[in-house]
Amino acid sequence: MSKKNKPKAFISCSVRDEDLKFNTAIEKVVKRYGFEPCGTVGRHVNYAEPISDSMKKEIQACDILVVAAPPRYIQSEISDKANLTYAIPEMIQVESAMAHSFEKPVVAFVQDGVNIGNFIPNITQYFLVDAQTYKVKASRQLKPFFKDLHKRVAVSIKEKDKEAFGWLVLFSFAVVGIYTAIKWIRRWFTTSE
Repeated sequence: MSKKNKPKAFISCSVRDEDLKFNTAIEKVVKRYGFEPCGTVGRHVNYAEPISDSMKKEIQACDILVVAAPPRYIQSEISDKANLTYAIPEMIQVESAMAHSFEKPVVAFVQDGVNIGNFIPNITQYFLVDAQTYKVKASRQLKPFFKDLHKRVAVSIKEKDKEAFGWLVLFSFAVVGIYTAIKWIRRWFTTSE
């Protein structure tokens, strides 16, 4: 499959230098299973506009959203201050919510020991990634998961193509109608003289 025909995967990740190896490992997995990584604001694209506008534009242009969730913040439970966990960057939550609102499939790769909160596990399956080797732990599940994801994306693309074809047909009828009306009006006025 050529790069041109691959479905696009918006990579929702941290753009900090210390997370580059983790992000690169996740992008390799995404490529291996037939998706083209793109869209990451600050990594793949930069626009002179508010970041949220760039995120919306890029997420809408992609077929799926892939979360690459490294540890970012230390958080504690209010009722148990000794219970410390690592949380993900807040923009990953925002991008995941945007993708979900645009009805884009979401898949998450979460570094071991990271608490991704409640939202992401409720909208998708997620895979744990070893914090030292950056290898996906349940890698046997990846092939069937991505196979199903490709089917879902293919259906979505077919629906978009049908809708686009419908608009093209409607536009064609409008153009033919306008052209016919102009010819009729010209004939009517030229025969009147």
